[in-house]
Amino acid sequence: ISDKNYNDQQSILKLISQLLAERIPYYNWVGFYLVDERDGNSLVLGPFVGEPTEHTKIKFGQGICGQAASTKATFVVDDVSKEENYLSCSPKTQAEIVVPIFDKNGNIVGEIDIDSHEKAPFDQDDRSNIDKIKQIFKDYSPKPIGVENCFSVLISLIQKDNSLHLLYELRSKTLERQPGEVSFPGGEIEANETSKNAAIRESCEELNLQPNNIEILGAADYLLTPFNYLIYSYIGFLNINVNTIKPNEEVEEVFTVPIEYLLSHEPLVHNTYLTNETDEGFPYDLIPNGKDYNWRVGKYPVYFYVYEDKIIWGITARLTYEFIKKLKR
Repeated sequence: ISDKNYNDQQSILKLISQLLAERIPYYNWVGFYLVDERDGNSLVLGPFVGEPTEHTKIKFGQGICGQAASTKATFVVDDVSKEENYLSCSPKTQAEIVVPIFDKNGNIVGEIDIDSHEKAPFDQDDRSNIDKIKQIFKDYSPKPIGVENCFSVLISLIQKDNSLHLLYELRSKTLERQPGEVSFPGGEIEANETSKNAAIRESCEELNLQPNNIEILGAADYLLTPFNYLIYSYIGFLNINVNTIKPNEEVEEVFTVPIEYLLSHEPLVHNTYLTNETDEGFPYDLIPNGKDYNWRVGKYPVYFYVYEDKIIWGITARLTYEFIKKLKR
């Protein structure tokens, strides 16, 4: 499970389901139900191994799975035919075991559900194995799937000429990543560092500030790009005179844009379209319609702000737009 190919929740759950189904012959259906975050009172089907089920969403209290969720208790049913509140997934199912999974605060986040085609097959070893899985996910924090790098930026407010401005950096042309482009202060999140602390640290390094020069006003939106980057953003007020900022060698210069300008000028928006290109040897024979499979086309908007001789575009412009949009509400 610690392998780098299984470092996200869905992959881990799928792997566990596969291992249990493969290694224990009377585990004929193994899967996970996860609490629906939208209502907190129902379960949605997650990764599973076995025959498809029509029960993709189950309300708390409904069936064995729903009872386990509502009571936060493990249910071991040796003979499902004797259960009145049972949702039949398959006429072959004779027995079922359901174990709730909790987070570190004791809140139920999901459960593992195992069906067997035999009556009363589950013993103490089964319960012990399930409890081990339960412990794995007790303190697990779900993460976005497929993210390769995480960054954090500071949407920096500063007072200038008796009005609020946003501060931007013009990145050095010698940098490997985005040379000569406009960005907010920020950078990659280091190991064991929070996104908030990363935004503060990177801003201090790039602008030669002290942490007490930055007042964090709150967290803003985060962006998952099509390029597997996750970018967090924070709103911060810089308690410093902009003319005294002496950035480090990563920054060619800093400049500011009045909030009023951004409120009164809509960005230019154009779309890019993301299509699928497969690698050599892609197994088309394993997917419906083979090479004629109807791949989805993704739309990725690109924003542009023009202010004097500066072009603010891409992710920085999009974060600017989302921030300004909230000010207009």
